[in-house]
Amino acid sequence: MTIKVTLLGTGGPRPDPRRAQPAALIEVDGERYLVDCGDGTTRRLLDAGIDPGSVQTLLLTHLHIDHCIGVASFVYAGWFAGRRSLCMFGPTGTKELGRDLLDRAYGPDARARFATGRPMAGLTDVAVTSIQPGVVLETPSSRITAMRVPHNAPTETYALRFEDSAGRSVVISSDTTYCEPLADFSRDCDLLIHEAYVTSDNWAKERPGFLEMLRGVHVTPAEAGTIGRLADARKLVLTHFPPRMDDAAVANEATQTFGKPVTVGQDLMSFEV
Repeated sequence: MTIKVTLLGTGGPRPDPRRAQPAALIEVDGERYLVDCGDGTTRRLLDAGIDPGSVQTLLLTHLHIDHCIGVASFVYAGWFAGRRSLCMFGPTGTKELGRDLLDRAYGPDARARFATGRPMAGLTDVAVTSIQPGVVLETPSSRITAMRVPHNAPTETYALRFEDSAGRSVVISSDTTYCEPLADFSRDCDLLIHEAYVTSDNWAKERPGFLEMLRGVHVTPAEAGTIGRLADARKLVLTHFPPRMDDAAVANEATQTFGKPVTVGQDLMSFEV
């Protein structure tokens, strides 16, 4: 048994022809977990050969638009594919997202389809659970824990750690500033997927003062590498990039602080641990 990770979206909020917005699929012993659901997530699931209807658990690390704007299309695509049960986990506000988006905004459409004989199960009755620090979900095969990370207060943001019954582990940092407690949370993980939005060639440098603002809510590749080294992570993969970045420069910057080769994530890359 292994944990398989597929990067579905490695971009950020700005449109990027190479990258969808943030999302990753975690597979543990037949269980599938979708982490975040930015624009393009459903298409990337299909590109990866994954039936959206086979994914019955969605975890949102926070409610910034680039991490959750694809929820409606994912919910509907899975429902059309035959999914009749969906559990959604997320920070404070996720229940309102489910109610206002899926029921109030799209409820009339769902009820019109119900009138034609389609079942509504799995569409407007999504089960929503609030994430709190600690254990989020535990099954015989896997355990998911959460840690709150600092990102653009008052946004409530969580890093997630996935562990299988054999002790293998994957950590997703979500969006965060430099946070050494995250290294403790990620201790000895097999794979750390860490954001690195503040690249040296970030588009924000074209706007005076904006790059400095980003430094207060995101990290540089070098900082991500430092967290990986402090955590003693076996492998570090970077994600959540701006458009027009230099992949080689990002990898080199992070490698210098991590001490081992670092992978610059691309959409549809997959890893097994």
